[in-house]
Formats: sequence, C-alpha cells, structure tokens
Amino acid sequence: MAGLTVTIFQPTPFSTLNIYARAAQADAVILLTTAQFSATSPDTDGTKKVTGMKHIHLGGNQPAEWLALSVGRELQPLCDTPLGKGDWRSKLLSQITFRYKSAPYFEETIESVSNIINKDTSLGDLSATSFRWAHRNLALWSHIYNDTDFSDKSRNKGGWILDLCKEIGATRMITGAPSMNYMDKQEWADAGVELVVQDWTCAPYKQHKYNWTPNLSVLDSIFYQGWEATQKLVSSGNN
Repeated sequence: MAGLTVTIFQPTPFSTLNIYARAAQADAVILLTTAQFSATSPDTDGTKKVTGMKHIHLGGNQPAEWLALSVGRELQPLCDTPLGKGDWRSKLLSQITFRYKSAPYFEETIESVSNIINKDTSLGDLSATSFRWAHRNLALWSHIYNDTDFSDKSRNKGGWILDLCKEIGATRMITGAPSMNYMDKQEWADAGVELVVQDWTCAPYKQHKYNWTPNLSVLDSIFYQGWEATQKLVSSGNN
C-alpha cells in the first residue's frame, strides 16, 4: 500500500463529529486501542479538560455536558480498561433518552446505541465498536485498522505514530492541533510523511429549540438530522 492518507487516534465512546470528519478525509484509520487510558485529554487549544476516554459529549434539551461512563482500574491500556459494574448503563441511557427523546431520529437509532452500551466489554472495545458502528452507517469509505494489526512498538508517542504510518505506507497524516505538540516535525519530513493539521468547522444544524453547540458527539447529529445529513456534515468543509 502506498500514497495513503491516514488518521490515527484513540477512539472514545461515540466520538465527537470532528473525529468522523478526519475519517472522511482519510484512506485509512488506525485506532490506538493499546494506548494509555487518560481521564483527561487536550482541548483544541492544548489545555487539559475532563473530556477523556470515558466521556460522551451530549446536548439535547439540556446544556451540553460530558457524560461519563463507569470504568474500573484506570492508568492502563485502553483495551484493558474494564467497564464499571452496577447500573450505570441504565442511568446513562436514561440521561440520553431524557435529552433526546423528542429528536426526530431518536426512536430509530436508540436501540442500536443501547445494544452497544449494554454489551459487556472493555472501554476500548466499546469505543472501537461505537466508532465502527457510526463509520459504517455514515458510509465512510476509509479502511479501519487497530494498532494491534501492526508490529508491536515501544517508542515514544510521536515515534510510535510515525512507525505506524511507515508500516502502512502512508505519505500524509491528518491530525488534531494538540498532537503537533509532541511531533518531531523534522523526523516526519525526513520519513516523507506530510503532517496535516485538521481544518474543519462544524456547520450549524438544528438542535433543540435552535440552540447551537458545535462538535458534540456524533449521536447528537444522528438523533437530530439522521445518517445522511450527518454524512454530509462530516464530509464537507475539510482541508
């Protein structure tokens, strides 16, 4: 495989729309399922926010909020992070239902969402499954890989990502702005892989009572405007 555009990231439960916009630009997506679990992640300006691997960014008829899934034994690879016990799943689904029950496409989508959340898996499995589910239904044509499909790497974060690009034969990688903070740009240039910072703006769509919060979970757009309109949303305005 040669001349590929790739995007590489840690999947999160029902990821935000910009992640699908990156996938819409790429020939290949590599999911970092063995990367370290983090309770926080960098916002677009690089500052740390409580928006880590166990949260879903939702709005609906309430102010936008990062809703947390329950997990056990943090500070380990995402694929080994178990989901918590107890009735958190039913509580989470109740919150989602309360927020979106009046949305036009809620009823036709919530059963699939419920099945994913209720499946007894690790956080990494749930995140990857929810990403693949939305990617498939959005009819995005990029091929999805897990990092475990490639040789085992033990380098620093930036070096590991470059190794994955080399192994798949990528010549271009689309990434978020915060990722550039740990990239050795000269090393990437020497390897012949172009680094491209995602330049995508979430176009407005009708949310509850015309409120507008951009770049929520893909669920928000799906519930309010369905799969076809969401596919057009993430595929437009890309660099």
